[in-house]
Amino acid sequence: MGIVPSFEVNAAQTAKSRAAMEDFMKKSGAVLWIQHGTADNAKRKKALGYYE
Repeated sequence: MGIVPSFEVNAAQTAKSRAAMEDFMKKSGAVLWIQHGTADNAKRKKALGYYE
């Protein structure tokens, strides 16, 4: 996540926010899912289903 897109309004703030998010994920064991594609989203469990 070290690359900041050129279209970001405030690249420094984006980098800071991403670093904070990575820190939180390391400390909590969280996993970040970014599912923009319909096919990827279709593979995920929906309401009433859940992940441990």
